[in-house]
Amino acid sequence: PPPSCRCALQAPTAMNFLSPLYCFTIGANLASYAGKNIKADQSALSSYYFKYMLAVVVLAVIPSNAYLLWHHPAWASFFLLFKDHQMSSSSAIAAAVAALALLDLLAAVIGFVAASARIHSSGHVAAHSLWQYTAVFYYGVLGLSYKAYTYTGTFREWEHGVPHDAGEFLNSPMFYALAASYAVIAPALIYPAVWWPSNQPKVAITEKEKNALDMRTGINYGMGLAVGVAAYAAVVALKGVELKSRLANDRFGMLTPLFSLFVGELMGALLFLWPVFDVPLAKLPSSMKKRSNLRKVKAK
Repeated sequence: PPPSCRCALQAPTAMNFLSPLYCFTIGANLASYAGKNIKADQSALSSYYFKYMLAVVVLAVIPSNAYLLWHHPAWASFFLLFKDHQMSSSSAIAAAVAALALLDLLAAVIGFVAASARIHSSGHVAAHSLWQYTAVFYYGVLGLSYKAYTYTGTFREWEHGVPHDAGEFLNSPMFYALAASYAVIAPALIYPAVWWPSNQPKVAITEKEKNALDMRTGINYGMGLAVGVAAYAAVVALKGVELKSRLANDRFGMLTPLFSLFVGELMGALLFLWPVFDVPLAKLPSSMKKRSNLRKVKAK
């Protein structure tokens, strides 16, 4: 396809320029897991939970994105903004790194504030929908854009259609940088899901709320997948010929992006979604347990 079509197809694929959405997801995710603790705290931005979120973004996400954009600008900018590292202005790349860091930080703060506001207005279970929508969208885009995301060649090779096997990505500096980042981010996101909702009995999640959260998560994830499949089907119906040479392969044909969509969503589910179903219920003190059991007996 012509370069204009190529840009239109690949413009949303760069991990680095989608990273503000990723940071919004992290901010909203951590605020949602703080849940009733945030609601009980009148100043969410001065809370421990907000400081924890800032530490995750500043120490793990931003350095990884800065490294990728500085050392691999063509890949990180979806082979659109920087033609080659050697041909690109270092000052332009530095400006892009600084701008991206600020956007990432701002997006994370907005995500945290938005989820906190949702907690106060609709409850912490409803707040989880904010980050679930953005997580499903983010990993869906990465999945559908697998060719650009896993391409390890230069900008010139990309423009001239020089093939690079997707397996080469697993032995690339980009993959190692992402793996190192996720090795820090994953436990930093799982810890709040397991510990925060249950460490304060007075504001901990109840069994009824846990069931509602599980159901909401399953519905949001299923709807996200359905929308992704429907959107791809609509695009194929309109632009099938133009898309075929860029997205299809000989083995799976036009179903290739759908396969990669599910792989991308699986990655997102492993990082963000499965901890939802592992959120523990509150560990009530024995006195509270006795009162709870007494109420159940009286109800019978």
